[in-house]
Amino acid sequence: KSQAMETYQPTVLKGHIRPVTGSLFSDDSTMIATCSADRTIRIWDTETAETLNVLEGHTSGINDICWNRENNLVASASDDTNICVWDIRSGNVEVTLQGHTSYVFCLDISHSGTNLASGSFDESISIWDIRHANNVLSIGAHADPVSSIQYNKANQLISGSYDGLIRIWRSDTSECITTIENDDNLPISCVRFAPNPIYLLSAALNGKLRLWKLEGTRAKTIKTYEGHVNKKFCITSKFFGNEKIIGGSEDSILRIWDLRSTEVINELSGHTDTILSVDSSFERNIIVSGSMDNNACIWSSNVEK
Repeated sequence: KSQAMETYQPTVLKGHIRPVTGSLFSDDSTMIATCSADRTIRIWDTETAETLNVLEGHTSGINDICWNRENNLVASASDDTNICVWDIRSGNVEVTLQGHTSYVFCLDISHSGTNLASGSFDESISIWDIRHANNVLSIGAHADPVSSIQYNKANQLISGSYDGLIRIWRSDTSECITTIENDDNLPISCVRFAPNPIYLLSAALNGKLRLWKLEGTRAKTIKTYEGHVNKKFCITSKFFGNEKIIGGSEDSILRIWDLRSTEVINELSGHTDTILSVDSSFERNIIVSGSMDNNACIWSSNVEK
């Protein structure tokens, strides 16, 4: 069946004065957190696009952010080697997690909300108990910087690295369950579990996204997605519902792929520089992106879900 291409209207979120490195919906999609090389985090109202709070305290640029499931805390990973956990309403730092010896590049909070995992340029993954602010585990995870990390509901961790490897870990014992080698061993810029965690999405610095299927401790590529430009920066790509994939690009265009056919089904123009981060709320059919043009954008569809 033929259908008109969905159109997405951008609303620009202005406030950051350096590149926007992370952009993320809260779990209930009512708020957006963005982080930037300008050392700040901004909390926005999704509906009105107004700034609700600006979180200041890091002494260097911020690389990644993560919400907790209750939508009241945001964690941030910074080049100052620290992780801060913020109360988004008061704007106060609740917890500072110190221990990495180089830039903290990526992080995620576990589904239970008790633990946080971080990946660093020191090539390690740290697992932290948020409430007690202590380091539970340190994993010598990779031979190069850790660029991407995520928990699944089973409390496993997936990590990607500049060493070209994707690894899956037990977060309670630090046991490596699976190691996946990308064909050409190029740096991995992003890894994600699918809604069904036997599938994984990876992005590498060759402008290709891969969908993997886990089979025991091995994995095989079942789809490849192309069309975007990714040679230099760690750019996020994510599942958008169960049937689509979204990703940023160095040509300043946000792309949406059909998961099954692998075709680019939409190209969203509005940014004027590399799009570093993307996130979506499938329920509300909206996307948020962060760019090196110092802006974030909310993209609203003309199609109601």
